[in-house]
Amino acid sequence: MDSKPLCRFPATAPVTDMLEAFDADGGLVVEEMVEQPVINAIREAADLHAEGVVPGSADQGMGEEGTFFVGKNTKRFSSLGLLTDAFFDLLRMRSTRRWPMPCCCPTAVPIG
Repeated sequence: MDSKPLCRFPATAPVTDMLEAFDADGGLVVEEMVEQPVINAIREAADLHAEGVVPGSADQGMGEEGTFFVGKNTKRFSSLGLLTDAFFDLLRMRSTRRWPMPCCCPTAVPIG
């Protein structure tokens, strides 16, 4: 299977161009879409919180089957908005509001 690199766009590129690349390739990279201080705050908060999470302790409320799904070495936690206001800063950023709602899904992940 041939793999080609994803198209890269500046955050200021027309959304129509980005969506065209997304439709063609199933993904794209939007450069400098998220401001570095926001990325740093989110990363620091998540890293600090993860230090207190026991690997394999999450079971998604499904007991043993959930533990099997999550894995024994995975540190899984939620409620990220409670860790730092930077998560909400990310949601309020002008650059993220340019995207149509269908792109705000797990397959469209902003990479700083």
